Amino acid sequence: MDDYKDIFQMKLSELLEVGVPLEEAEKQALEFMQKAFEGLGNGFANGGRIGFDDGGYADYVNSILKTRENLPGDSVQVNEGSPYYEALVASYAGDLATTGNTPVPQENLVPEVAEQNKIQQAAMEAQLRQSGVLGEGQNLTYNTQTNEFELPEGAAGIAGYQQYLDNATTASGAAQNLLIDEDGNAREAPSADAIESAANYGDLAGQAAIDGQGAGDPYLAAAQGYTGANAYQQFMSPYQQEIIDATQADMANQLAQQQAQLGANAGSAFGGGRFGVAEGQLASSGALGSALAAAQLRTAGYTNAQQAAAQAYQQQMGMGSQAMQQAQQNQGLYSQAQQNQLATGQAQAGQLQNQLQNLGAQSQMQSGLATLQPALAAQSIGALGQIGAQQQAQAQTLLDTTRAARRQIAYEPYERLSFMGNQLTGLKGGYGQTQYSANPASNTSPTAGILGLLTGGIGLASGIAGMMNPQPNPFAAISGMGR
Repeated sequence: MDDYKDIFQMKLSELLEVGVPLEEAEKQALEFMQKAFEGLGNGFANGGRIGFDDGGYADYVNSILKTRENLPGDSVQVNEGSPYYEALVASYAGDLATTGNTPVPQENLVPEVAEQNKIQQAAMEAQLRQSGVLGEGQNLTYNTQTNEFELPEGAAGIAGYQQYLDNATTASGAAQNLLIDEDGNAREAPSADAIESAANYGDLAGQAAIDGQGAGDPYLAAAQGYTGANAYQQFMSPYQQEIIDATQADMANQLAQQQAQLGANAGSAFGGGRFGVAEGQLASSGALGSALAAAQLRTAGYTNAQQAAAQAYQQQMGMGSQAMQQAQQNQGLYSQAQQNQLATGQAQAGQLQNQLQNLGAQSQMQSGLATLQPALAAQSIGALGQIGAQQQAQAQTLLDTTRAARRQIAYEPYERLSFMGNQLTGLKGGYGQTQYSANPASNTSPTAGILGLLTGGIGLASGIAGMMNPQPNPFAAISGMGR
């Protein structure tokens, strides 16, 4: 009965592992064990009759001995085997015939295959979703008739790596749009306008440099006209002589007044001689004063003219310098504008380069994720599938173990008969021959009926023994029963 308990426990564990509730699992395990009982018959020894554990051996022995005791003394001698061996053969032959004609039920011995479990289903669904066959919320359905998982109607999804490929394509497209327009033509570089403008400013700067070469020349030429010994003349006042004449006329008028005053006073104070001297001195002083005044006026005019010439020289030189400086400033401004435009073009080109690099890096990163994601998913799915396969293998082991147990139980009578056949073959040589008498008129042994029945059994036992390895003789202890 321990074998049946083991079968029950194995079947119960198998059902509980696949999620069958305990009460239902116990019911199914009990039904499974009952079917195993049915394949074993009624539970009695298949080779013997009910109530005879030895298979009728003792009854056969007593019958043979009793028959031989009743043989007449004047009978013809015949050689017959030991009644104990013949009884064993008779008992074995009956069991062999009964067992050989009783088919072994195969319903419980048919190989079974463990069904795929929920974990394997989850692994398959994860792989199908990763491949884009199944969408989110879609699951496989198990068909109990075909023992296969079937896809739902309209199964469709997106591969797990698709979003990263889409992102990489978007980044690559954005980079391409920066370089190529909708018509497939190369776009003008964003720095082209700045470079063109820089070229224009460069031209203006060059023209300003050319123009600035003679910007101070007129002023330098004019300044040269204000140098030299006669440079002051152009600055002399055109009215200087009139001023001198007017000054001298005024001084002459004053001198005349003084002379008149001198004549009026001289008559009462001086004599005629002294008056002449005083008048001469006054005239001399007046002429000298007039000359000095004229000289001073000419000196002042000359000095002012010299100063004006020097000032005009400085002004022209200053204006020449300013003209040169202005030309240089214009050139510098144009050059600075050119540099600014070039810097702007470089900045725009650098910005474009940065955008292309960023988009390229984004595309590569997304492409890397598109490669990494399936690898990681494969590891996860592989681990899940391995766990599912282990559970299926465990379930298959339980099925195979249960089937092996049922087979061992079902074929136990045949193994026992094979063992008995080997033993009978070994025992045959241990029993000697005994002479018995029979009625000469009958020409046969009185036990011919029994011997005839045993002939087929002995031949069959010898044939079975020839196909199997010899086994130890368990009846060695009673081998002297024929003596």
